Amino acid sequence: MGFRIENAVVLFGLFALSIPILIHFFKRRDHETVPWGAMQFLPENVVAERKRWFDELLLMLLRMLMIGLIVIALATPISTSAWLAPIGDRASREVVIVLDGSLSMGLRLPGEATPWTSALAWIRKRIDEAHARENVTILLARQSPVFVSTAELGNRQPIGRADMPGALSTAWKHLERSNATNKEIVVLTDGQLHGWVDSATLAAMDDLGRLWHAEVQRVKSEGMALPSLRIVTVGPSVPSMLPNYSLSPLVAQRGFVKVGDEIHVESELRLSGVEKAKRPHGAMILVDGQEHQPLSLSKRDTLTAGTMPLRFSLRFDREGQHLISLVVDVDSAHDVLPGDNAQHLVVDVVNELPVLLVDGDTEVTVDSSTYFLQKALRCKDGVPAKALTPMMLESNVGNADRPAVLVLADVPDLAADSLDAIERFLDAGGGVLVLLGERVAQAKTFYNERLHRDGKGWLPARLEDVVTSKDDTQPDPRSFQHPALELFRSTANSMSQAHLKKWWRVSTDARDRASVIGRLTNSDPFLVEKAYKRGRVIVCTVPPDRRLGSRLPTVAEFPVLVHELTNYLAARRHSSSVLRPGEPIRVAGVDSAIRQVRLRTPEFDTKTIDVNTWPWLHTDTGAVGPYRLHIGDRSWWHLVPNDPEESNLARCTDKDWRRIRTRLPVDWYGEAQRADGDEPAHREELWWLLLLGVVGLLCSEVWMTRRMAIARGV
Repeated sequence: MGFRIENAVVLFGLFALSIPILIHFFKRRDHETVPWGAMQFLPENVVAERKRWFDELLLMLLRMLMIGLIVIALATPISTSAWLAPIGDRASREVVIVLDGSLSMGLRLPGEATPWTSALAWIRKRIDEAHARENVTILLARQSPVFVSTAELGNRQPIGRADMPGALSTAWKHLERSNATNKEIVVLTDGQLHGWVDSATLAAMDDLGRLWHAEVQRVKSEGMALPSLRIVTVGPSVPSMLPNYSLSPLVAQRGFVKVGDEIHVESELRLSGVEKAKRPHGAMILVDGQEHQPLSLSKRDTLTAGTMPLRFSLRFDREGQHLISLVVDVDSAHDVLPGDNAQHLVVDVVNELPVLLVDGDTEVTVDSSTYFLQKALRCKDGVPAKALTPMMLESNVGNADRPAVLVLADVPDLAADSLDAIERFLDAGGGVLVLLGERVAQAKTFYNERLHRDGKGWLPARLEDVVTSKDDTQPDPRSFQHPALELFRSTANSMSQAHLKKWWRVSTDARDRASVIGRLTNSDPFLVEKAYKRGRVIVCTVPPDRRLGSRLPTVAEFPVLVHELTNYLAARRHSSSVLRPGEPIRVAGVDSAIRQVRLRTPEFDTKTIDVNTWPWLHTDTGAVGPYRLHIGDRSWWHLVPNDPEESNLARCTDKDWRRIRTRLPVDWYGEAQRADGDEPAHREELWWLLLLGVVGLLCSEVWMTRRMAIARGV
């Protein structure tokens, strides 16, 4: 189709064509013919009258044609014919094509091209038909959006998490820098409901709309061209029921596992869009990208209510970071979205848990606060607080012994540079365990003013006083409602021998954003937790030694308690390998002499990248899956997790598109147009051509009116 009308409602204005007819009709009735005898001697006047009638009819048609052209011009006529492209060379045009890079763009239906393939064909055709003064830029909508060239499109895959508000904002900023007289944003998408009208996206669209309202006023005041927006849906029309298998994220008990220990991993296979479930052919476990062992699916494992639990265990015989992958093999006829058939998990295999013990004593001895902790964890001896340096906490790539957990055992004071290092340590996902003891009494003000800061600091609770009880108290396992304390809930008297004569009383309020995860039998807090930046902090109100009359370190459950708490806190640092949406890979602490890194992504094989300065950032992390970074002879894994909602294949309706349209204050062409395969990609607005015709008709109308007036002797 070579022509279409964008605003068909305006065509109701064609009823105005009746106005010239009415004027002509009533004008003829204004003159009354009076016959008289001498008329018979003037036959030439009959010819003149007929000529005058013909001129008036022609004038009426000119006026009708002029009104019709004005109405059609206001209805925004669009030509998609390539033969009009040379006419469009009159002005410059800047176009940003926003390509939906989400996982659902890989949808496969029998005998149909995927939305991704259709979008690439649309882009190539659009670029081929671009005129000389038209510039086309391609923006891949992911978290975060990235500009790509046409040559690079062949290497890209629909394996991302779309961020449409972010992509539209990036496209707008790009067009702001252009001086073109026409600017347009074209979005190619499959119209998946998630990513357009889910609650998070709509909230972001609201924010974007408010920002654009202000930008529109500024652009108008500067006399610049305003960008327009067009949504083009690609791919086949999808039925209401689509069979799809998907895997839930892999979950392990711990992100750290010791060499030789067993790690248990769980997942779940989900099936949607079918009435009768069909078992998959099988599943494969991979380690570091290599096939490790098949996962046997027994006949007892059925897709009950559309789900099947999957469990397996692994052991590692060498230290290092490893990637565990699970891939299911499903018949393509029963699975329209293969991109969600794999899940990954990064684990750290260590000889010992990376814990840094900091002792409040000036010298670490058998009487120091870290003595029992060191025995329980079987780790290195603690260091005095005065010997703590920022380098011990740096989470650098080059530091193989970087800690995952910092334990402050009855530490009365910390230097300013150490406090700054702890802030960075928590921001990198580290965990801190604070055990309050006798020495902290002399540093109560320091803890409250420097560490707690009225809820703004990383200390979970405010210190009150050391409490003494005539009747001994002990931890109450019935109050242990926390994953790290689950082992102690099964036996109510597991800590009945941990008698306490003194302990720290602490207080929390809403500003702390902290929670009590364990209490004493007298209801005072025993353990308090707080999430701070990307890390976690747990404070224990009981000392880790025999000071204050505590018998906690002597009970059999003490090593188990310390292990569970430190492993729980270590999992937070381990989760730093999992990148948040749009988060770049950041590398610091590398020898400045190293000027190259090697990186393998879910889309590209290992490639060498030059590094000019450290720290180094890799921002193109929009593809879902594992990233492997090599520096020298060492390697690390980073993981961009899949969004489970990408497996929801529901599509936007016209009502959904209107919800988006009302939020964005720009010229919007259509609700959501489909990209038909036979439709040319060129798009030229014809209103200006019609207005030129109106000017020509207006000149003709003036000339004819003047000629008729002269003929009448006016």
